[in-house]
Parts: sequence; C-alpha cells; structure tokens
Amino acid sequence: MNALDAGTTTLGLSLASSTAAFLFALAAARFESRKLLVRAKLLLALTIVLLSAAMVILLILFLRNDFRAIYVIKSSERALPLGFKIAALWAGHAGSLLLWAWMLAGMAVISLLWAPRAKERGALAQQAVAAMTLAAIVGFFVIVILYAASPFRAVLHLPADGRGMNAQLQNFEMIIHPPVLFLGYAGFTIPFAFMFGALISRRTDDAWVWEIRRWILMAWVFLTVGILLGAQWAYVQSGWGGYWSWDPVENASLLPWLTATGLLHASVAQEQRGMLRFWNATLIAVTFLLCIFATYITRSGVIQSVHAFERSSIGTYFLVFLAIAFAASLALLLVRQSQLRPKVRMGAGDLVSREGAFVAAILLLLAIMLLTLLGTVFPLISAMMDPQHSVTATPEFYNYKVLPLALTLIALMALGPALASGSPRQILRRMIWPAGGALAGVAVLGIVDPGYLNVWSVVVTAAAAAAIACILRELHFAWSARRAARQETPVLALLRLLNSNRRRYGAQVVHLGMVMIAVGIVGSSLFKHQGDWQLALGDSASFVGETLTYDEFRHIKRDNYVAYQASVTWRQADGQEILLRPERRYYGGEPATPNAPFRTEIAIDSNLRRDLYLALADTQPDGSVITLRAFVNPLVDWIWIGGIVMVLGVFICLLPRHAAQQLTEPGLPEEQP
Repeated sequence: MNALDAGTTTLGLSLASSTAAFLFALAAARFESRKLLVRAKLLLALTIVLLSAAMVILLILFLRNDFRAIYVIKSSERALPLGFKIAALWAGHAGSLLLWAWMLAGMAVISLLWAPRAKERGALAQQAVAAMTLAAIVGFFVIVILYAASPFRAVLHLPADGRGMNAQLQNFEMIIHPPVLFLGYAGFTIPFAFMFGALISRRTDDAWVWEIRRWILMAWVFLTVGILLGAQWAYVQSGWGGYWSWDPVENASLLPWLTATGLLHASVAQEQRGMLRFWNATLIAVTFLLCIFATYITRSGVIQSVHAFERSSIGTYFLVFLAIAFAASLALLLVRQSQLRPKVRMGAGDLVSREGAFVAAILLLLAIMLLTLLGTVFPLISAMMDPQHSVTATPEFYNYKVLPLALTLIALMALGPALASGSPRQILRRMIWPAGGALAGVAVLGIVDPGYLNVWSVVVTAAAAAAIACILRELHFAWSARRAARQETPVLALLRLLNSNRRRYGAQVVHLGMVMIAVGIVGSSLFKHQGDWQLALGDSASFVGETLTYDEFRHIKRDNYVAYQASVTWRQADGQEILLRPERRYYGGEPATPNAPFRTEIAIDSNLRRDLYLALADTQPDGSVITLRAFVNPLVDWIWIGGIVMVLGVFICLLPRHAAQQLTEPGLPEEQP
C-alpha cells in the first residue's frame, strides 16, 4: 500500500470510528449508560489517532516532494523553504479541512475527558448528547474531506516539480495564522455540543454554563489572536499601508467574535444571578453557526475576496450543514424556551446596573454583527435583485454604521464598573474618575499636537481615557485597601489582589487591551499620511516635512524567488536618518518577468508613536527607476500591544486556583467583587 492509499484508508477508518462513536453516544443517551458513554469516548479517541496518522502521511508527502498527490503539486515545489512546506499542508481546501477536523477531534476528546464526572442522570445524558454531537460534526468534516477535497488524490502524469505555494502566502503569518484561527472556530464547537446536550437532556441548572466557560474563553482568545494575526499579515503583505479592509472573509471571522464577546458577558449574568439564560443558549448556537457561515463564505467562492479559496463544491456541503444545524438549533431553543426563563428578571432598577450594562453591551455587539453581516452578504442580495449589477458594501458603509456603535461600546466600558451596586450618590461619585480621565485625555491630545483635534479623535480619546481611568480607579482602590488592611508590599498586594478575583481583574485587563486596540485603529485611520513617487537612483522626495533618498539597488537570488531590493534613507525632521530596504519578490525562476507571481516585502521602522512604512510598488529590472509608496501610520503598534494585553487578561482568568496560589500564598481566602 502506497502513501496515498494509506492516507485514504486512514480517512475512511476515521469516518467509521466517528460514526461508531455517534451510535454509542446515542445509545448512552437513550439508556443513560455510563459504559456506553465510555466506549463512545474511546472511539472518538481512536478517531483522533487516525486523523493524526492522516496528518503525518500528508506532511511526509510534502517533506519528500512526493508529487504523486495533486494537492502537493498545487501547494509546493522542491525549492520551497521547509517552514512553508509544513505550512503548505493547510494552504488549500483539503489540508486546511483535515487540520480543522484533527483539531476538532482532539478538542472533542479533551472536553469529554475534562468534563466533571456525571453523578446525576441529567449530567450523564448531557455528556452523551454532547459526545454524539461532536462525533457527528467530526464525521461531517471527514465526509467533506473524503468526497469533496481529499488531499490524497493521485495525479495521472507525474510532474518533475510542483507549482509552488501562492506568492501571497509565503509569509511567516501563513505558518501560524490559519492554525490559530481554526483553533478558534473548532473551539466554539465544544460549547455548542454541551449546550445541545444540556437542552436535550432537560438539564435546567446553571452549572453547565460554568463547566463550558473555559472553552468559551479559550476559543475566544484563539479567534482573537487569529484575527489580529490576519490583520498583521495584511499590514505587512501587500504594501497598501492598512490592516483591515472590511473584506468579506475578514468580516466572516469577525462575526462569531462579536457574538462570542457578548456570550462572555451573558454567561457571567447567568452564573451569578440566573439571568439571560435564553440569551446564553442562543448566543452559543449563533456563534457556532457563524463559524460555519464564515467557512462557507471563505470556501464557496460565492463572494469575491482576495482571501477566499477557489470556487468548489465544498461550499454546497457547508451550506447544507449550516441549514441543518440552524434548523436543529432553532427548534431546540423554541421547544426549551420555557425552561430557559431567567430566575431573576430585570426590573427598571436593573437598567442602571452592572447587569444593565451587560445587556447594553450585548445589544451593541449584536447590532455591530448584524450590520457587518448585512454588508458582507449585500453582494448576494444585490445580485438576486439585479444579476447584471452586483453591489458591494464599501468601507465607508462600515465606517459610518459600525464605528459609532463601537465607540459607544468603549464608552460603556468606562461606565459599566461605575454602575455597580450602590446608591445614586455613590454611582455619581464613581463617575468622577471616568469624567476626569476623559477631560485629561482630551487635554493631553491637544497639548501633544493641536492638529490631532477633530470630532472623531476627541470622542475616541475621551471614551478611551474614561475607560482606562475607570479600570485604574477600581484597581487602585482595591489595592490600597488591601495594603492598608494586611500590611503587604505593593507587588505582593497586587499579585494577591489579582488572585483573589482573577475573573474580575482578568476581564479588566482584557478591556484595557481592547481600549489600546481602539486607540491604535482610530489614530492610524484618522492621521495617516501617504505619498507615491517615481525616483531615479540618487533622487530624493519630500514627504510630511521629511526626506526620502533612493541610495542603492540590489538584485537578490534565492532558491524559489528573485528579489529586487531598494535601499532608501528616510531623513526625519530632527535630522535622524533611518535606512529602509523594501523588496519586490518574483516567484517562478530567473529572470523575473513582469507577469511572474510577486509579493511586496515592505520595510517598517516602528515605535509606539508611529510607523514609517515603505513599499517598493514597482521597479525597472536594472533599478534605474523605482516607484515608492510611503506611509506614516500613527499608533499602529498599540493594536498589536493591545492584542497581547487581551491575551494576558484571558490568561489571568484561566489561571488555575492552585497555580495562582503558588504565585501568592496558599489558602488565601476568596475576596468578593
């Protein structure tokens, strides 16, 4: 048996094992049998072993340049560097779906082993239905791989070399961005499966929400990092000076992130007060469905996008699956609606409260999601109305419709903590800090550069400064009270304070990161500068009071590309000189031809205040004349730093109790918020 046959066989066996796991889990749910549930888990474990074998076989095909497989021919070549040969595994339909199925099967096994031991019949039935749901979804992915996108299909005539990876994919982010994004998509399957199990088994308590909260957080952070990596990839890839263009594929990944962010807030309200129970179940289902919808948009080819895969029958499979999952979710939610009534209903007094702020945040996130969804599918809607003239939503549509809601959400971050329990007088006193922070932020903005003052910058600065002031106020008061009561050192008091209520302070760190991202987005959008020039060797150009000089041209030969590199001196207003070397890389052999696939390798000098961004837009082969495109992008680094801060906040929330105590002291009592 050759490698291609072995790969196909392992996929067939994984479909058989996932089907058997589904049947055993169904029987376990029907008869409430712990033994049958254990067998279902073992069969899912066998599925992950078989899918792992398929992954290893495919990886070996790439590493050995085995061009008997059509998938290897399309995605690789002999001269491709090792890192990209590994990344080529998920560069196309077949391999990326196999990676997703493998991750999903692994998460399914971990979630079922990690789940608390089912001591009651309801909990046992819930786990059985969850196992059944997970096995069905894993089986669906394997069916798609086997019958619509197998990576082990053989070529009729063996070529001497492969076609090579798409030039635009040969970037470091290609190695990490897709797997991280898939971890986010696959991760949201776990809450969906356990929610499905809880509703079918009529489990009416709120404990199951707490049991899946870690999965929601982990999936959310993977999706967050995946989106930010994609934005960073776009920023350094094409030389257009931006990181988000409201492209349909970009939007598709944002949609489940928005509903998942709302879910994180709703789950707190259900866990603590038994509120928003129907909202939680609905948001879990919608987030999962939007992950499938994102996959459909990316892989069907129904909407044009520079990020989408080529058109294929895979889209039909996902559309049918999406319809079935939507119908099943809707029916189950309607049938169980009466059991999902809140234990505590919100009254008029709750509107100005922490829970009221949660509801307002969820509504804003849903409004942003619906507007983004409308803009994403608008080409399909317009094509149905007039097939000859399809209309696409422009970035201006999103900027005018979505950004005001996003700014309102940031302002709500500042007001939310101030709306904690207390008398109206206490709430007004808490408002002093955010109000003072807003005024101070606008004052600093005007002092730094009066040219930055306009309506949008003032609103964003005020909202961001208010949110930061509110976070710091709450942390400062709790930290000061602890130091005074326990006579602890400043650092020890801070560590033990974070440990006393990790979820509360971790969430505040996440909010702080989101504010940083908002500041970076607004600063780089409102105050960026762009210039384009054609320069001969030795020529200079003036740009925003600074000077760019074309000093040198180099011709670079690598194994699988030819690069033209320009050396440019960027002389700043203060006299400091920065050397930047942008490149234009042509793939397809020597000599580079005008029609050869190419990629722009931009050069950046970056600090917390601004990015100097330089791209080689075009060049003569001898470098006698080049076309440069330059940008000054303020505050872009705050986007990436904000992402790191958000991940740190989630890490604080997820830190196990015993691990946190090792950082502080054993047996420290829990403090209430």
